[in-house]
Formats: sequence, structure tokens, C-alpha cells
Amino acid sequence: MLLRLHTHRLKIDNLYPKLKNSLLYSFKNEAELIKSINELTDLFNFKRNDLSQYVDNKRLVSAYVMYFLSTNYKKLESFFRFIPDELKAELLKTELVDWGTGPGTFLLAAKKLGFENCIGIDQSNLMITQAKRILKELKLDDGVKFSLTEKSRSRTLLFSHSANEMETKEVQSVIQKVDPEFVLFIEPGTKESFRKIIEIRSDLLGSYSVLYPCPSNSECPMMNQNNDWCHQVVQVTHEDKIESLCQKMKRDRRNMPTCFMLFSRKSFKRGHFRLLRKPLINKAKVIAPVCFEEDGSNKLVQIELLTRHLSKDQKKKMKRIEVGDQLDLDLDNLSGGSHLIRGQLKEDNE
Repeated sequence: MLLRLHTHRLKIDNLYPKLKNSLLYSFKNEAELIKSINELTDLFNFKRNDLSQYVDNKRLVSAYVMYFLSTNYKKLESFFRFIPDELKAELLKTELVDWGTGPGTFLLAAKKLGFENCIGIDQSNLMITQAKRILKELKLDDGVKFSLTEKSRSRTLLFSHSANEMETKEVQSVIQKVDPEFVLFIEPGTKESFRKIIEIRSDLLGSYSVLYPCPSNSECPMMNQNNDWCHQVVQVTHEDKIESLCQKMKRDRRNMPTCFMLFSRKSFKRGHFRLLRKPLINKAKVIAPVCFEEDGSNKLVQIELLTRHLSKDQKKKMKRIEVGDQLDLDLDNLSGGSHLIRGQLKEDNE
């Protein structure tokens, strides 16, 4: 396939009313809900030392569900769209351990995607109670546990918006305890989250290989970029009531910067050219910034594609391509220097 571009299949009909039915706290009106969401946003952005307080507050946990869970859960599906089918199949065979599950944001996503067995771990009993109510309301609670049992099958350990709130030693300790075959990070797309994941990446490479987004295990070329960092952009749509809430909050939850990183004990085929930013497109050419591996090193380059060499379908796909996607280039038709490479896309055989 030329570019991994699929429609979003992880859809839960009437999610907003179902979430509302499962809340631990009943909001008097929408104004109280919006006020509570703003309170949460202030905690996340400006008062991070007080973050531990909200997880034991029914009102704030319920506000988190209606705004953050209802939009964040699609991030797991977006990640699955970036990786090869062979790797997806291997992940779905494993037991998913969601560390820092909160109200079950990524547990419900995992169940919808096809994970049969999931474990949600969270230090807040209130969050666990909320997660159980949501999964029961959505009829997704089969095969879900909330305690770490003895390992009986391969595991995927997911840090879902949790590693950025942990010390690196804590993350390492959890990985040792869970003993997973795969480790997946889904974290906010901030420079701070990227720096944390890169620090963890260095420690994991002795036992694991990084499968996404890096083209190889070599040093990340964006480590020393002062004003830039590696992240992806999740592009999604929401049902009308959730979209209406986002508009009233005056926040864009359809384009969400996110840091994905996947590690594995086994080797899998990796993409050569990973798109770092949206390409610049004009009548004559397409300029796409990518990360790729050459001579044992990961490098940052600009790929130039002449539009006269693109089919009509390829041009459409280039306009829709997402940050974090793979460019399938014809490796026999590359030319240029260290910063700009002219290439051609592989023929689309679909």
C-alpha cells in the first residue's frame, strides 16, 4: 500500500449519552460541566503539582470522562493505522496492560479494536470504579480485569498519558514488573513528553527494539533540536454532542498532537521514511520533511516529489496524509544531497 490512510472504524454510537449515564457525579447543567473541565485544564497546564487531587474528586473525574475520555480514546486506533497489518495482528494476540488507565479511556478503545484480554491499573480507586461503570454501560467489560495477575500470555504494556507524570525509574520498574513483549507509549504531544520518552528509549534499547516511529534503533536526530520535537498529529471527528462541547470550550480536539512510541522484543519490518510534518504542496512539487535511516544513522531530510510523476490518486493521498505516516518511496530512484532528496513514490498496486 502506498500510504496507510483508512477511515476511522472505532466508532461507538451515542457515546455521549452512554458516558453521561455512567458518571459518578450528576452535573446540574452544561455550564457546571464546562466550568469543571476548565478547572481540569488549569490543573493539567498550570498546576501539575496538584494533579493528584482530581483523581479522588467525583465531579472532576466525571468532567474528565465527558471531555478528555470522549476525545482521547480514538488515539489508540490512530496509532494502529500507522503500523503494518502484521504488527497489528501480533499486538492483538497479546494481553493489554494499561498502566494509568484512569476511567478506562484506552481500555474501551482496546476492546473495540479487538483485544480480548485487558488489565487496567490505576492508583485511584475512584478512577477504577468509574472505569468499571463505563465499560459495563458500553458492554465492553468482558475480559477486563483491574489487578495484575500472574503472567499467562504475551503482554503489551501501554502507558496512556501516564509516563509523563512518572519518574523515569518508576517507568523502568513497571516494565520490569509487567515483563511485556511490547511497550507502547501514548503521551501528550509536548516537548516535555518527547524528552521523557527519549530518555526512556535510551534505557529500553538494550532489551527492546523501537518499531515506531523511528526507522532504526540509532540515536534520534531530533534530540538536539531546540524548538522542535518528534510527535504525531491525531486527526479525528467526533459525534455532534461531543463536537458541540469542544466548540463551547473553544478548543480543537479534532487535531491532537500526540507522542507515540512502540518497542518490541521481536524484530519487525520498519518503514524507511516517516513523515514529520505536513508536506508543502504546490503545482510543481511536494516537499515532505521525513526521518529515515541511512548508513546506520537516523537522519532528517526533505523529500522532493515532482507532481508530474504523481498519479491523480497519489496527489489526493498526499493531501490527506497525516503526520506520522509512512512514505513508500522507490529506493532505486533517489537522488540529491544530505538535506534535500528527490524521489518518486512506489506504484500504487491497490
